[in-house]
Parts: sequence; C-alpha cells; structure tokens
Amino acid sequence: MPMEIKYQNLFKVYDILLKNTVIDTTFIINWADEILASRNEFDDVIIELATESTNMNDAISILNSNSQHFNTEIVSRAVIGILSNFLESERVYMHKISLIINEVAYYNGLTDLENTFLYGYGDFYDLAVQKIYGDLESISKEIKEFISFYKDFNIENYKEWEQINEEVRNKLPENLKLLKAKYYS
Repeated sequence: MPMEIKYQNLFKVYDILLKNTVIDTTFIINWADEILASRNEFDDVIIELATESTNMNDAISILNSNSQHFNTEIVSRAVIGILSNFLESERVYMHKISLIINEVAYYNGLTDLENTFLYGYGDFYDLAVQKIYGDLESISKEIKEFISFYKDFNIENYKEWEQINEEVRNKLPENLKLLKAKYYS
C-alpha cells in the first residue's frame, strides 16, 4: 500500500487538530521523524512533513494535499476519540472540544443521531458559557461521557482505526440510547 494512501485518515486528523491548535507543528515534525527513524522505507510526504512543517500553514498544506480521499466516518470518530483522550490527560479543555465536535458534525460522516448530539452540544455549551441556558458543569459532564464512547481511537493506533470504527459503530446505538435516556428522559 502506498504510503500516502496508508496515512490519509491520520493526515486528515492531524490537519483538523493542527487547525484547531490541539497539536502544533513540532508534534507533526516529531511524528514524521519517528516514522523515518523506525522504517527502512522513506516516503516523500513523510520527509516533506519532517523538513518543511516549520510553520502551521506549510504543515496544513502538506497534510491537506495528502488526505484528499480520507474516510469521513473514521476521521470524525478518531478526532472525537483523540479529543476524549486529550481531555483525560488535560492536553485540551472542554471549550475547545465543544467547538471542534460541533465542526465535526458538518463533515457528514456520522449517523444522524451522532450529528444531533454533536450539534446540540456545540449550541448548549455555548449557551451555558454565556449563562443564557443550562449549566456548564452538567453539559460538560454529558459531553465528556459522549466523547468517551470514542476513546479507543488514539494517535498511536491509527493502523487499527478501521477495526476500532467497526467496534464503535456496533456499540454506538446502545450507548447513545442509554445516554439519551440518562439525560433526556
């Protein structure tokens, strides 16, 4: 499998996380350096990421041009899962997560029910922050529970994302049903 196809989903996730300042160019360069150091195969794109990602625009350009055929469903769920893990390790906070998951809903890669939750969370979180409607602590707790359904996705296991996606997809209807009953009954 050509390198650029193998990394399409990961490159798109990196693109989204970089645009939203969840990761930085140093993260991308270090990842590319690790790939180059651990393999005998060298791919032009990985070399380009390692050497030409010194500013955000260049890194985004390289990632975007090499992720044109990504799987929207896998990328959407992987972004949410990675955000869940980053929240647990306090690498990102709920305000940023609420913005990103609202953006993910617009990719149209998830089920209607998933997108309903994502759209709602973006709106409800914003309303709670502005003290217009709802409780910030409650909505944050609910978002955290929702994104935890995707926590099996992480950056290190990108080779397994397809399999993880199948598992998440199979568990999701029951998980969302329980979440809906818990918070909306």
